[in-house]
Amino acid sequence: MRKLQKHHANLLQLYGNVAYQEISGDVFFENVPEKLNEAWYSEDTISFRTIATSINSEKDLIKLESELLALEYVLKDEFKKLIDTGE
Repeated sequence: MRKLQKHHANLLQLYGNVAYQEISGDVFFENVPEKLNEAWYSEDTISFRTIATSINSEKDLIKLESELLALEYVLKDEFKKLIDTGE
């Protein structure tokens, strides 16, 4: 479980809202892509919020790890788009 918590914390550091502000310059979150907003806050899809809840409830570790990897893929893709477009 500790490994998953560290992975989650690492993703927050690399792809959380502070990292978004630094990369995009959008300090007031006025132009956050919808997919990225969902990856941060959605309660209906895999997001930082749902994974944090799952980690705290000690959900099935294998399922939780696959959800973290899926979230990481979405976040990397969205941040790559930000970097590529310079937004």
